Amino acid sequence: MATAARSLLPIRHFSVPLPGTATFSTLHTAAAAAAAAAAGEAGQQAPLWSGNGSRGAGGSAACKRVAVGISGGVDSAVAALLLQRQGHEVVGVFMRNWDEGEEQGNENCSVEQDLRAAAAVCRQLDIPLHEADFVSAYWTQVFAEFIAQCSRGLTPNPDLACNRHIKFGALLAFAERLGAHTVATGHYAQLAPGSGSGEVQLLRGADRGKDQTYFLASVQQAALRRVLFPIGHLQKPEVRRLAAEAGLAPADRRSSAGICFIGRRDFGDFLSQYISPQPGRYVDVDSGTVLGPCPDVAAVTHGQRPGIGGAPERVYAVGKDVVQGIVYVAHGGQHPALLCTAALLRTPHWLSWEHAARLAARGWLRCEYRARYGQQPKPCTLHALDTQAAAELASRAAEAADATAALPAELAAGPAAADASCAAGAAAAPDAAGAAEAAGEAAARLGFQASAYCRLRPEDSVALPSYLVVQFDSPATAITPQQAFVLYDQERCLGTALIAQPGRSLHETAANKAAGAEAVAAGGNGL
Repeated sequence: MATAARSLLPIRHFSVPLPGTATFSTLHTAAAAAAAAAAGEAGQQAPLWSGNGSRGAGGSAACKRVAVGISGGVDSAVAALLLQRQGHEVVGVFMRNWDEGEEQGNENCSVEQDLRAAAAVCRQLDIPLHEADFVSAYWTQVFAEFIAQCSRGLTPNPDLACNRHIKFGALLAFAERLGAHTVATGHYAQLAPGSGSGEVQLLRGADRGKDQTYFLASVQQAALRRVLFPIGHLQKPEVRRLAAEAGLAPADRRSSAGICFIGRRDFGDFLSQYISPQPGRYVDVDSGTVLGPCPDVAAVTHGQRPGIGGAPERVYAVGKDVVQGIVYVAHGGQHPALLCTAALLRTPHWLSWEHAARLAARGWLRCEYRARYGQQPKPCTLHALDTQAAAELASRAAEAADATAALPAELAAGPAAADASCAAGAAAAPDAAGAAEAAGEAAARLGFQASAYCRLRPEDSVALPSYLVVQFDSPATAITPQQAFVLYDQERCLGTALIAQPGRSLHETAANKAAGAEAVAAGGNGL
């Protein structure tokens, strides 16, 4: 019997232009939500596909109705399959987060192809499929901020914001309208009960090569309490085997790559559709020589090979001065200009209140980190700039771990603006100028000195009392402003903080020591 559920009614188009860029056609989800609510009172619309067997074999009244985010890929397909086999009543939801209508050059990230693949999966599993249009929400909560940060020369990762605000924000609200209190996805991650009355521990996926906790580290505790990760205990080959045995269409489908709305395209080409290029120049850190023009400083990130021709050895970007339009480069992937021993982190988002409380009580915390996806956790020490600010964050984390706490507004009513813990360049209030200065002094006392190869705009350079200094056990490579710095205690993901600035590089430290030695020698010689 087909599952009764509410689907979004047809909704109007409107345009959201970015200054100086092409107009982007998107969809008004607020109007859709009102229309969907009206549909719930006047009679429910049929889903895109209505299955006849949404309750799996062995199902019982105790089983949940679960909304599964169906992407058209093998991971979400097997997630739905496993839940169905466990007896849950499964409904599929395809999230349309991106409108390809007016963009150019994206042949690898087709929403329509994904929708057809998702529909095929749901037909095979005989479950209903609903399409949730989050294009406007994605633009407002994820993409607009991504573009704004890129225009300031930062390197944000929109996938974390998408998970926080769309997949585990807007989708939860949409699932409620389908009568499903629980949402499941095909992420490689695991969950376990925590020490709080409602705390959930986010654990690494069993497949270390596919573990996706890095991208889930900014999701709210209230959301994790309503989430299932059915394939988190499996290896990727096992997932493909299960799909093949069940005859699911996407068993051999190619995995997605890169940022979802960029796919496999050149990042600079994509970025130029939305913001004007910011030309600059490449400067060699060893010789100070200008190696040539840089077509777009905003499109270059730390650790990247910018493709400067004629060099006898591979050249890597080691930092940027976004004010002067300089990309600093060095020869060789192990150049000391790529390495640093400390960094400044923005306000953390904690998933573990115990670890947050430990940091506040002692002023420091031993843990592990990943500064980019694909990196295995490495040891480090966190230092709080201000223990009172750290204690306030620990208190908030403890409140979030309480199951009796009210559902955050961003989950109850759909995505909202990112909170201060995940926002770049959070402006201090006028009366907080002194606190910001004190925070900068505290960072210096903890051994943090900003790299001269990384100069940000003034609004992105302010240190706040809630920031952290991290010291690495071994030098870290290509620490990049605005990338997610995800924290771990063995298997457990503790939360995340965005990188504010890398510390002074080993190359700078060595140069300063050499200059100091020369000055001493010159003084000894009476020069």
